[in-house]
Amino acid sequence: MTDRTPSEVQAPDGGGRRDPLSMLFQPGAWRIEKRLAVRPWHEFVALVAALLVAVAIIAGLVLVIGKSPADSFAALYNGAFGNWESTLETLVQATPLILTGLAAAIAFRAGVWNIGAEGQFFAGVMGTWFVYDMWGGLPAPLLFVLMFIFAAIAGALWSSVASGLLVRYGTNEILTTVMLNFVILYILSYLLAGPWQSPDTYYYQTVRMADSTYLPRFLTGSRLHWGFAIALLAALAVYWIIRRTTLGYEIRGIG
Repeated sequence: MTDRTPSEVQAPDGGGRRDPLSMLFQPGAWRIEKRLAVRPWHEFVALVAALLVAVAIIAGLVLVIGKSPADSFAALYNGAFGNWESTLETLVQATPLILTGLAAAIAFRAGVWNIGAEGQFFAGVMGTWFVYDMWGGLPAPLLFVLMFIFAAIAGALWSSVASGLLVRYGTNEILTTVMLNFVILYILSYLLAGPWQSPDTYYYQTVRMADSTYLPRFLTGSRLHWGFAIALLAALAVYWIIRRTTLGYEIRGIG
């Protein structure tokens, strides 16, 4: 027989009894470990939880300024999807965000915190305009291909600044990529206010590109173009590469 009750256990050091509930809060009682296998429903739950947390934070900020979260979310929805025109415009605005997000997602999968996707996008824009400014008289298909290639090269070169600092000096890629966003923005502002500024306006902008350099539009009277379809196909391609190929396995293994 023993006088130990079911709610009491012997302390690890043998010195007295402790309540199991109190032991849950002792130093070292908890340990966070990375899952060896993440199932699809785990990712879905994490996504939903992140969205709910974001909504809760936004609602809290709206309440702080004395406004109604319900009215704010209703205005947000109506502005983005309130009618057919606003829905199409939302898809137009989403196109570069999808492509930029895919670029950042690949880096995140490799364990690299690239917060400079915005700056790399601006670098790509500068590469596009450089091609048009230098060889704008080329046939449209060739010009479009060159613009695409130079945009990719410009974005990669700008990202290599942060990666070079990381490899050579061990600098934190989060800090460098964030700060480089502002650097490229100031460079672009200088070019738009100086060498690249249109002589027909006082605004910081270039001359309008020829219509032949624009992607065809889905619907007449809207700005939705085939770039949105390209973005969706790119998302499927990235998913397939990350999940179904040897390269994707290596990227996930690094991360």
